[in-house]
Amino acid sequence: MKRFSLVIAIILVVFLVPLLAGCSGGGSKNNVAGTWVMKEDSLGIGVGMKLTLKGDGTAAMGPVPAKYKVSGSTVSITNEGGKELLALELKDGKLVSPASSSRKVVYEKE
Repeated sequence: MKRFSLVIAIILVVFLVPLLAGCSGGGSKNNVAGTWVMKEDSLGIGVGMKLTLKGDGTAAMGPVPAKYKVSGSTVSITNEGGKELLALELKDGKLVSPASSSRKVVYEKE
């Protein structure tokens, strides 16, 4: 019986703990929460625009209210109706547009 308990404990530690640590819950939102400023824009029109991400999942793109979700390293920003406005990836402490995007933007935390 002790051997069985030990095997179960090892399985929990090896598989369950990393799985729970990688969940995109409130902790992940807190990692990106804050004010971000656009530093690069391939179109040249958004430089200086602020993106505010709050710990509760609400956001603002300048004066426009929005919401956001974190899934892995991707931050999806939607309007209040749920339509996606922007998808960014967290890389090296910056929020950047995905490689597949035709518009390259880079936000840095203020």
